[in-house]
Amino acid sequence: MTEIKLLYSSDFFDLIDNLLDQFLNTQTARCFGEEFGKNINSNAKDYFSITIDHKELRNNITTLGVLLDDLKFNKSRNGCTYAIFIDTAKIDGPLFRPFLVILLAHQICHFAFYYELFIKHENNTGNTMHKNFISDVTSNKYIEDKQEIIYQNLIDVHSIPDLLKDMGEISKVHFTRSLDSIIDYERFFYDFIEHMNISNEIKNKI
Repeated sequence: MTEIKLLYSSDFFDLIDNLLDQFLNTQTARCFGEEFGKNINSNAKDYFSITIDHKELRNNITTLGVLLDDLKFNKSRNGCTYAIFIDTAKIDGPLFRPFLVILLAHQICHFAFYYELFIKHENNTGNTMHKNFISDVTSNKYIEDKQEIIYQNLIDVHSIPDLLKDMGEISKVHFTRSLDSIIDYERFFYDFIEHMNISNEIKNKI
């Protein structure tokens, strides 16, 4: 494995801005390639995509994030999609944007871990890299959700009350699945929130 360089929360600011702007305008978002921003590794830009969509979720669940193995749906693509679903009806109202910021900050912390793990495998190429990456983040247990086959241990679900209660104090193992990581997830979480709030203040002054 490649020795990982220190990652900074600011590496993901362009990505967050892109996703937030898209979702606020259309309640859907997608980032791929150069849309990830200048600080993301060029190979990772081709390997990952991130999508956000509105989805009606059962019970009190407000957000669901899942890492999808694109190769299972498209045999010509070695890559992964981090798909985020948000039940916008549960955050509708005057607090829509603050709640969305919290949800997005948490979900991009999850993506930061997958990005860090990808960098560790970057010296490999093609099928070997993809196989090793997937092997590290799954125990090969599957569940079926409608028409999608997804990795059970790669699903992240939360309600707004839970995230408000825990905020950035969610344990590191929640993001890392007990694998090694040098990311300070609590700091990343609050950095993401601060960045999105500052960006909003600047836009309101223009």
